[in-house]
Amino acid sequence: MGPRHRRSRRSAPQGCWALVALKAPGQGKQRLAGVLCAEQRQALIEHMTAHVLAVLRACPDIVGIAVTSPQPVTGDLLWIPDTLGELNASLLDAARQLSRQGVRELLVLHADLPWLASDDVGALVAAGRLCGMALAADRHGRGTNALYTRLPMRIDLAFGPDSAARHLGLAAALGLTAARVDRPGLAFDVDEPDELRLLGPWPRALPLPASAGAIASSAPTSTAPHCDPRNDPPNSAPRSLTWHPTLPIRPAAPI
Repeated sequence: MGPRHRRSRRSAPQGCWALVALKAPGQGKQRLAGVLCAEQRQALIEHMTAHVLAVLRACPDIVGIAVTSPQPVTGDLLWIPDTLGELNASLLDAARQLSRQGVRELLVLHADLPWLASDDVGALVAAGRLCGMALAADRHGRGTNALYTRLPMRIDLAFGPDSAARHLGLAAALGLTAARVDRPGLAFDVDEPDELRLLGPWPRALPLPASAGAIASSAPTSTAPHCDPRNDPPNSAPRSLTWHPTLPIRPAAPI
């Protein structure tokens, strides 16, 4: 990507922008602390974040990418400092800043979607443009992994447990229509050890001490596990496994 293209992605307000929230290094994926050491958790975060950003860059529906985080980001990304420290408050603050800069379409999505593809992003944006709002739930149908909205935003963001129902309820209370888009690339995130195992074999990505061995299932959660090469960040995973059939796009419909 040349310098001219980087500037155009960063400055053009027209079209759909993507917004991603990142935690400070060492703060993410705490629910995996029982199976991954701190270095592996950070490597996994960086691996998945790089994948999501690459997909967003390749998607023709996305004209700019903003990141809200405590630490600066570089390159073609627009950094919006996170001074609030709470996910929904930080995302809402970033959305308001983008709205003031003239952005009128926003796709908020998590950075832990290792199966995300450009057509997944395009499907969600298309459904959102048709209805005015669209979301993609996680594979359990409860959390929200991505949400398309027009700006200025009319609903409060409610990412977290059972957020899909909350987002749909908030939209309905305002008389807004919404679409739900179900695709494996949008549904599969990595928060729990069982989701980690679904990624399959991982290449060795970190140097290991000579004593590193298999993670003991009985190890206390307060004790950091050894780095096990079987748990290193994955290569691109297949887009369909037995746990989840390939899902069609659910037609946009009023809620």
